[in-house]
Amino acid sequence: MTSAKPRVYLRGFLRLAKKSWVAVLGTGVNPGFLMDAWPLFMSGVCTDVKAVRVSRVQDASSRRILFQEKIGAGKTKAQFRKLVQEGKIRHAGLPESVAISIKGTPNMEVIVKGGTHGDVATVAMLTNAVSKILELPPGLKTMKDLIISSVPNRA
Repeated sequence: MTSAKPRVYLRGFLRLAKKSWVAVLGTGVNPGFLMDAWPLFMSGVCTDVKAVRVSRVQDASSRRILFQEKIGAGKTKAQFRKLVQEGKIRHAGLPESVAISIKGTPNMEVIVKGGTHGDVATVAMLTNAVSKILELPPGLKTMKDLIISSVPNRA
């Protein structure tokens, strides 16, 4: 697929959403919340932000087999490297925790020990977003559209 095709699809999707008078939200736990919306929301109490760092470490041994295969679990280093080189590993191998740190005023750090179960959290994100998405004007939306406040983008 060429890089222009996704933009064409996106424009068509946006026109359809506006024509149908609906707001469409793309969300989940990651992407959607853990590594983008949550750090953005945390920045709302900062007067400035110099850097944001989010890291996730995950033990996939208890996850479904398809997920394990998707991240290359059980492969030798050579097999894993080959899959990466071929573009067949579609998920970064993520002990199970999420850490978010913001360098700014104030500096902030949050660590979620034990992680967040992706499937359950994704369903929760979708379900909990319904009442908010109904309040938004038509078009394509991101989690940023549902956030209360965040530090302004000064770029």
